[in-house]
Amino acid sequence: MLKSQFMKRPFTFSKPRAWLPTRRSWVRWAAVCGLGLLPGISLGQVDQQKLQQTVDKGVAYLQLRSQSGDGAISPQVGIGVTALAVTALMQNGATPQDPAVARGLELVAASAQPDGGLYAPGSRLMMYETSVAMLCLQAANQQGTYDSLLKKAAAFLRGQQF
Repeated sequence: MLKSQFMKRPFTFSKPRAWLPTRRSWVRWAAVCGLGLLPGISLGQVDQQKLQQTVDKGVAYLQLRSQSGDGAISPQVGIGVTALAVTALMQNGATPQDPAVARGLELVAASAQPDGGLYAPGSRLMMYETSVAMLCLQAANQQGTYDSLLKKAAAFLRGQQF
């Protein structure tokens, strides 16, 4: 029986969950991933054309359908997802001036807190959100626009570690 601090009553798993991984499935997955990392061993050729088509579909979705008006990709979970999506757009040809990227960058930059962190107020994921927001802002920082935010965020992360 598990008891959560957020729940008033304990809860139990009434039946085994089929989606929970077994130890054997984890071992199998680790072996497959490991084989892909060993030099000279290939799990098969990647169809580059199909891969690029898939990436293009993802980019189109992020640019056209996923953002809310304020630039958030998934506002209920903080700015981390938005920062990752904006970074992915920039890594796939979008520039900081593209509308979807610009809205996302504005949201990420506006999330700066007085302590230097880049996270949504009340977030339990301050370190994660600040880290991925820094990656996002660094990718868009060609003219040094975000230098001061990045410096404060780096100090925030160092201060939170110890």
